[in-house]
Amino acid sequence: MYGTINELCAQLLQNWRADERLTLIVWSEAAVRDYAEGYNLTGTEAADVVRQINDLDDVHEYGVSMTTIQALVSSQREEVRAQREVTVPAEVLSRVVTLAGEFLRRTDTESGEGAAERLYPATREAIQQIRRTLED
Repeated sequence: MYGTINELCAQLLQNWRADERLTLIVWSEAAVRDYAEGYNLTGTEAADVVRQINDLDDVHEYGVSMTTIQALVSSQREEVRAQREVTVPAEVLSRVVTLAGEFLRRTDTESGEGAAERLYPATREAIQQIRRTLED
């Protein structure tokens, strides 16, 4: 279950009798921040981890450990990094793309035709996309 205290209490009362004994394990934003203190989580990151805990399939069987919290935080931060946009001067980007293209060409030369595509499948398309953008 995930939600506010009022929402969770309502769900509990819907699903169980008021006098039924239960064990309830609670993860709050503060608990996540405390548990992952070395990560210096923001309030938004901690809230997202709490939401993600609800979506985990194995929580009821295995629980939530420090490893689980670390994996969720790392995944969350990787998603943010992957979606981040940066600004680079076109000349600098052109040099980097040329260098990357040369690296792929050498990979094919040294490891056989198609090696670069097998080893770095998304890289060739990314280089072509950047080249097209630079040509516009």
